[in-house]
Parts: sequence; structure tokens; C-alpha cells
Amino acid sequence: MQGDQNIHTQSFGTLSNGYETKLFTLTNSNGVSVGLSNYGATLVSFICPDRHGNDSDIVLGFDSVEGYENSGAYIGASVGRFANRIAGAKFSLNGREYTLDANGGVNHLHGGAAGFDKRIWHADILDTPAPAIRFSLFSPDGDQGYPGNLTIHITYTLDDSNALTIKVNAGSDADTPISITNHSYFNLAGSGSILDHWLTVLSDRYTPQDEHQVPTGEYASVVNTPLDFTTARQIGERIDDEHEQIKRGSGYDHNFMTAAVDSQKVELAAILEDRQSGRTLKVSTDAPGLQLYSANFLDGATGKNVEHLSRHAVCLEPQHVPDAPNKPSFPSSILKQGERYRHTMVFEVGTP
Repeated sequence: MQGDQNIHTQSFGTLSNGYETKLFTLTNSNGVSVGLSNYGATLVSFICPDRHGNDSDIVLGFDSVEGYENSGAYIGASVGRFANRIAGAKFSLNGREYTLDANGGVNHLHGGAAGFDKRIWHADILDTPAPAIRFSLFSPDGDQGYPGNLTIHITYTLDDSNALTIKVNAGSDADTPISITNHSYFNLAGSGSILDHWLTVLSDRYTPQDEHQVPTGEYASVVNTPLDFTTARQIGERIDDEHEQIKRGSGYDHNFMTAAVDSQKVELAAILEDRQSGRTLKVSTDAPGLQLYSANFLDGATGKNVEHLSRHAVCLEPQHVPDAPNKPSFPSSILKQGERYRHTMVFEVGTP
């Protein structure tokens, strides 16, 4: 069956500049569906059944593009050129210092105030066995302060194992830092607190952060800390501990090192469970880092009849290590001129 037979296209509303956006809905043979917008190459919805066959949308989002245009929470968006923080909104490369948009206090955050999450992406429906959409974007030299003309493609594919695979491919005509992630906010119950969700993170190392939530450049063990999710436990169990790292993040907002840092392959990085509904989410990646964020700063906006409240969702963001352009101890995040940046993320839903 051709992929486009399982893709529905409709208007997603009009931006303040008059541009009409699109919503693409991909549906697999099990009835699981994802909604994707060309605004921000955004994951708008992810609808799947619980153990009793009742469907719920497991990602936060909005009913139209207006909510995304007015939000600063990167909900469901593809963020870049560099996910997470770059200290002091600057870095040096090839003997030159580059100054970026300081949109996260003194730091650069998620590509800047006009990052990839605020762009219109070109969308192509792919003729593939599983429904798939490819989003493409051109980011010119100097965009938000970054060097090089960058061309980027992000392909979303929904297969019959209920896995949403996101593949990123990019190239630049100059050396440049790059780290692309998807910033979806998951709630496997569909709404309410996620403090009773169970989480496993397949990592015994994280990167401690300073008072500006920037990694210090060190690696630390999760053993005997509230960041130890090497065996499944509830997110709320130690989220308010007096541990310095927890206080600096106002909860969880930390990068863990993945198994892929050594294997360079797509590896299972985290498992999220809502034991009441029976839904599970497995996150796999070939990126060296995974950001755990317990949605500590959501502002109470409402979308899709769900109020976006603090700790009512959790983000699991595959990425390069935050501030890698300034930290030689971290895996390099520099895309070399003429080479290709490739990143695969897999979000697989199920019910045991």
C-alpha cells in the first residue's frame, strides 16, 4: 500500500503573517496516528490505544497553528540548529568567535528566538510502504549567529509496529555546530500529572550543570542520586529532593549519556510507562545524549482540551550534549563542511 493512502492533509490555520499552514495525519494499519505540521516540523498529536483499546492523544499540543506561534515552550517542535543550551550565547570555531541569540537568559537556547521551531518547512509526502512525510528547510549563513548555509531534511515515518521514526539529514558549506531534536511533551495517560509515570533511563552517567543550567564539562554517576533511573521508578519519587542538581533544574532538566555514545548505533535509551492505562513509550537514538525534562515551566496554556501545567508532561529529547561547542570533553557536535549530519530518533508506543 502506498504511503500517501494513509496520509490526510488539511489546513492547520493561518499565521499572523497570513501564511496558511498544513496538518498532515499519518495513520498505520493498527489505527495509531500522528499529526504533523509544516510549522516547526512539529509533532502535533500521537493517538494510540490503552490496554482496553481506548484511544488517547499522548502528546501536548494545540488545536491550530496559532497556539504554536504564541508559545515559547517548543511543544512538539523540531528544534535547532542546536538543541538545549550554549553557554554565554557564544562559541569559537576555527579560530573565530561566533555570537548567538541570547534567548535563554545569558545563554542561547534551542537555536534562538527565531529557531527552526518558528519556521515554515517545505513538506513532501513520500511514496513509501509506511506513511511518511519529509520536511525540508534552508538555514542561511549567519542564521541566529551560526556559520554556514545549512540544508536540513527531517523525515517522519509511522510503521505498523507503532514506532514513529524521525530521521534527520543535513549538510553545510561551512563547519557549524548542529544538534536537532524533537521536543514533544509526553503524557501516556493523556492528561494529568506525570509524577506517577514510571521511567527507566538506560544510563549510569549524566552531565552535572551549573547555576545557569549549563553542563560543567564533567561526567557524573547517577548512583545514590535522584537521577538514578537505571531501574524503573516513578518520576515523582525524588523530583523535589534537596539535591543540588534537582534544585538547579527545578526538578528534572538534565542530560544523560546514552549507549550510542560508544556504539554509534541506534540504541534503546529510555522506557516510559503509565501502569494505569498500560501504555508504554520506548525511546531509541543514535545521539550521545538524552535530555529528561519534567515540564517544570509550562505556563498553563490550553490546547486540545488539555491544560499545559507544570509536571503534567515529560520530554525525552535525544541530542548532542548541551554546550558541546564549548566543552572539548564532550563528543563533538561540529558538522564539517561537505559531510553529512545524520540523527535517528524512534518513539515506539505499545501496551504490554
